[in-house]
Amino acid sequence: MERSRLAYATAVIVGAGTAVALAWWFWTRRQKEQPPKKWRKVGELSDLIVFPVKSLGAVRLNTMECTPLGLRDGWLRDRTLMVIDMDGHFVTGRQLPRMVQVHHSNGKMSLGY
Repeated sequence: MERSRLAYATAVIVGAGTAVALAWWFWTRRQKEQPPKKWRKVGELSDLIVFPVKSLGAVRLNTMECTPLGLRDGWLRDRTLMVIDMDGHFVTGRQLPRMVQVHHSNGKMSLGY
């Protein structure tokens, strides 16, 4: 009789602890997804600059859309494209400094001197 009471009490305690832990986990997860109720200013933007291709020229923008993957303006996103050589290895501006002279204009990339 005593053994069954102990097993019952243990099951109740473990079940209650699990229920409390799950409730806490769901509550904290929901809280993280909610935007803050009161906002505070932490800074001010002076420029919106993206580098669509890693190590190539910058593009200044007036507006951008906030998405789950980051900021974008149409097809322009920051560093989502890269230059590769004939062997498939990516190339950076450190290896080819002239890469920074390539700029974006009206949806096209062009080399400027």
